[in-house]
Amino acid sequence: LDRFSLRRMIGILLGLSGVLLIVLPQTSLPDRAMVAFLPIAMIGPFFYALENTYVAARGTQGMDAIQAMFGASIAGLVFCAPVMLAMGHWFPMPLKPGLAEWALIASSALHALLYASFVWLAARAGAVFASQSAYFTTASGIVWAMVLLGERFSPWVWAAAAVMLCGLALVAPRERSSA
Repeated sequence: LDRFSLRRMIGILLGLSGVLLIVLPQTSLPDRAMVAFLPIAMIGPFFYALENTYVAARGTQGMDAIQAMFGASIAGLVFCAPVMLAMGHWFPMPLKPGLAEWALIASSALHALLYASFVWLAARAGAVFASQSAYFTTASGIVWAMVLLGERFSPWVWAAAAVMLCGLALVAPRERSSA
């Protein structure tokens, strides 16, 4: 959908290089067997790319980002509820939510707001730029793993983060025509 730009292509390749720095070197993953899960881990980003492209090309059919998010949530409910019920994974929310339930409610509300922001960004700045938000998500995951779980990462992971951020810097939002 976007015109080719060498600078943006290099940015995308740097992002992919960052992923490869995490999964390929011997010391980057806790267990080398985890490399086999890379194709599974790439399913989510693949569908985000499809969504970015769709939203950038077709918009949200006249809906604002909050309405689009609400519609996506309803669609998710319609698809997931029968599977959840059939497998016995129903989570009854108590009438007086406790700490865990409030954390779930807050997390859900924050996710909805952030995802609506993502849809807005894809419609405004284009699919390529919006997809780069995945690198911020990755960086946030690294920081929270360190803060909350006390994890420490290999130099390969830090190199990957630096390469991804360089790639992000090269992928600027596309300019909108004023026609």
